[in-house]
Amino acid sequence: MLEMVAAGCAVAAVGIGYDHRIVLWNAAAEALTGWPEEAVVGADLSVIMPPEDGSKHRGWVRMYLDRYHAGAPRLMGDVRQVKMRHRDGRMIATRIRLIHVNAGSKIIFAWLSPAQLEE
Repeated sequence: MLEMVAAGCAVAAVGIGYDHRIVLWNAAAEALTGWPEEAVVGADLSVIMPPEDGSKHRGWVRMYLDRYHAGAPRLMGDVRQVKMRHRDGRMIATRIRLIHVNAGSKIIFAWLSPAQLEE
């Protein structure tokens, strides 16, 4: 179901599993970052992050999941500004809107857009 929603989106849609691996990637994510789906699905999310942010993000996911499993609410629309690594190596400023789909899916989902579109 998520794949169908993401495929029809005009904005970049990325899903990561609890293991920090990319499980969902749409055409808009490819257009934004230059990374084709076959190069990133199954890879650790750090492949599209600045090197200094990869391990920090993995720790953030672990901390969030620990809190979630202890009863804290799911992510529902949190917006963050982050840098993504384009396939050509340059950094792209983006805004992401995060949601934790549901407990059964084990997917944390983000809608990405270039930062300047939402400023």
